[in-house]
Amino acid sequence: MKDKWKWVYNPFERIAGWSALVIGVVVMALTAFIGKINGIGFEVVLDVHIGKFGYMVSFIMQAVIFLVLFLTMWIFRFISTKL
Repeated sequence: MKDKWKWVYNPFERIAGWSALVIGVVVMALTAFIGKINGIGFEVVLDVHIGKFGYMVSFIMQAVIFLVLFLTMWIFRFISTKL
């Protein structure tokens, strides 16, 4: 029973690498699709705007958010390992 709760606190022991990337991209695509249907756009990581966005704009915003977040974490990891 304890192992099941451990998976809740640290899911990356079972889901990592390419499978985590695929799951993340699928969730981002669903977020963009559902956001477009409801008239919601995610322009930055922690910000939501209401408005009319096209499908392509919704997916581009998600891709930009992903790239900025990825590069920020990668740069921080690179800097922190060199210290």
